[in-house]
Parts: sequence; C-alpha cells; structure tokens
Amino acid sequence: MYAPTEYELGSSIAHLDEGTYPFESTNALMTPFADQAETNRLPGPIVCGQLFDMGWPLGMGCEQYFRDLFAVSVQEVEGQSGSRTLTWSEQDNANIQEYIVDRRYFDEDFEEIKRVDASEVTGSTLTVEDLGLGAFAFRLRWVKEDGSVETSPEQVRDTITVQDVGTTITGRDEQERGTVDLSWTVPPGTSSDFAYRIERRTGEGGAFQPVATVPPINEDDAGDEQTKRYTAERQTPGRYEYRVRAQDKAGNAVTSATRAVEIDFEGDVYALGPYPNPVRETASFDLTARESQSVTVEVYNTIGERVYRDQREVRAQDPSFLSIDASQWASGVYFLRLRGDGSVGQTKKMIVVQ
Repeated sequence: MYAPTEYELGSSIAHLDEGTYPFESTNALMTPFADQAETNRLPGPIVCGQLFDMGWPLGMGCEQYFRDLFAVSVQEVEGQSGSRTLTWSEQDNANIQEYIVDRRYFDEDFEEIKRVDASEVTGSTLTVEDLGLGAFAFRLRWVKEDGSVETSPEQVRDTITVQDVGTTITGRDEQERGTVDLSWTVPPGTSSDFAYRIERRTGEGGAFQPVATVPPINEDDAGDEQTKRYTAERQTPGRYEYRVRAQDKAGNAVTSATRAVEIDFEGDVYALGPYPNPVRETASFDLTARESQSVTVEVYNTIGERVYRDQREVRAQDPSFLSIDASQWASGVYFLRLRGDGSVGQTKKMIVVQ
C-alpha cells in the first residue's frame, strides 16, 4: 500500500505503493501518481481481487485472473449464413478436457448443441453450423481435468435472419406501373415452421405494412439453404422499402434488413387513374410527387368550367390516395389537372357515366 511517513488524505492507504508498482506495470493504475505519458487501461490483478472478494461482477479485463475461460464472443462465419463461431480466451494452465456449447432459442431454455474434446480445438474457437433462423444466446461450459464442469458467466447473443434481400424492377405496364421482384435467402437449418411476411413502406418514412405472406419451406428441404421470391405487380411510381419478417408457429420472429426500390416517372407530379374509368360515383387516383410539395388538384368539364379543386400536401416519392366525389356531376368527359409548386403536372381525361 502507499503509506508515506506523513498521512496524505485521499492517497495514503487508498492506493498501491508507487515504488513497488512502477511506471506502466500491471498494477500501476492504482498508484497515487501518473507519470508524464503514462497510460493504464486495466486495474490489474490486485484491484480485481479486491472487487472479486467484495462480490462485484467482473468485466473481461478482470475475469482473466480468476477464470479458466473468459472473454467469450460470437462472430458470423463468412459464406455460411446459418453458422456462428464462438471465440474465447483461457488461462495457460486451465487443463480443460472438453468444451460444451449451449444454445438458447428465443426465450426457451438452454440446450446442449455441441460437445468437443479439447484435443480437437485449435485457436480457442468453435463453429456451430446450420443454426437456421432465430434469436440465439450462447454460453460455454468446460470439463476440467478433475471432472468438474464450469460455466462461462457471460452469455453472447446473435440474431440470424434471412440474407441477400434484393429488389429488382422487372417490367413496366402502359401506365408506367412497375413490377418488383423481391428475393431472399433462407439459411440452412431453418425450421419449416417459419412463414415469410412481406412488409412494405412508401416514401422515405412511415410505418411498414404487411402486403403478402410467402409459405414456409418444405420440411424435406429444411436443412438446405434456399432462395424464396415474391413479385409485387402494378406498383405505382414512387419509392418503396421492402423487408421480410420470418415468423414461426410459436410467434417468434426475426426481421431482415430493408431494401429500397424506386419506380421512376416523368415530370414533377404523377397521377395514376382514374379508376374505375368510366366513373360513376367516385373517381380514385394515386398521386406521386418527385419532391415534397403542395399539389393543386382541379377538374374541368368540356366547356372549361372548374367543378372541383383541392390542395394536397404530397411527400416525396410517396404515393398517396385521392378520392373525388363525382356523383353530382353530369355524364360526360372531364379533365383532371395537377399542378405542383411552380410547375404544371399531368392532365388526365376521365369519363363520368350516371
């Protein structure tokens, strides 16, 4: 301990001796003075031992002094989407005979999934293959030379979801609506309990909404990597984001990363519709603006009289729904005109039949 002849408040007794534990030595962090350019990032075994004796939980910097095996981590395996590698450190004299990997699937209990003789392990790593989809927690146990079994205090977690989500525009119809092909890869080991819900949001924000469900993989193919697809037809021009939510029969779910796709259009403002055409009571349209702006919607009859006007705030690349009550209009031809901020958009013809 640091104990000079004259007691120093805040330094005496509360620190380690500067002479015994010199500049940047293992325990130097707890000496009373720091020399110029001295750097210490770990407390050292003495302070770790004090904290351990007092019952404090220890981080990996201290665990190395008291546990055979410490600093467990988990990493993805390149090229193997359904596999994970566990890595750890251990004492030189640990004398471990066997390693055991336990896995917890979502909120279920831990179960043993791999047991390996220590002679078969190199580099303090173990790979667990074909886990499939899920949210997992892993822990390591080890059998010592005397037959006792110890367990790592930390649990490492990781989530495996569908991979390689891709979106491609594969066609356009006469109204410039796009066909979007969505594809994704299901990792090997995935249970046939999983169904795949396609979720989509429009524009550059907002909530995702479910649009379709793709059925599970065949039970006979559950051990293999598979590619699944969904086709969204007649998509109004604009920007969309897609993701895949995989959910099993128990309600456990994992969600993929999002993938954006943009169906372009000419001009600043685009209108799809009216539908139905001819119109009887209600004319419906989908509006899209290239940039967020106020859009004026007007309808004129054949002699130039305006029979309808509305002002709409339209978000960039976000198709919005417009419904116009035409039940009081006489049968005939009408013209819908769209005007954005400082520009003239489309003019569309529609027929009303009463």
